[in-house]
Amino acid sequence: MKKLKNLTLAFVASFLLASCVITMPAGVTADFDGNSTKTGLASGTFLFGAIPLGFNIDLSTEAAAKQSGIEEVHSVNTRIKNYFIVAIVETEVKGN
Repeated sequence: MKKLKNLTLAFVASFLLASCVITMPAGVTADFDGNSTKTGLASGTFLFGAIPLGFNIDLSTEAAAKQSGIEEVHSVNTRIKNYFIVAIVETEVKGN
């Protein structure tokens, strides 16, 4: 019985601590040379991947660029981190 209890506890703990990260390139401009000096990040947290936890969540490229003063965008990546019932979505912008 104790072995079953420990096995169940290990399964539940691994399920709750499991996570997945997906990074997708959203765009690259024609003048991308790999020498971007600034990186901007816009992020938001969602419950069950759909219900926003906060008001006025802006995940746009413009918001990420404005956050670090980027005037010329070179590349955009979207990253989704899933942690059981919470998802964190990030838009990363690199440029000058």
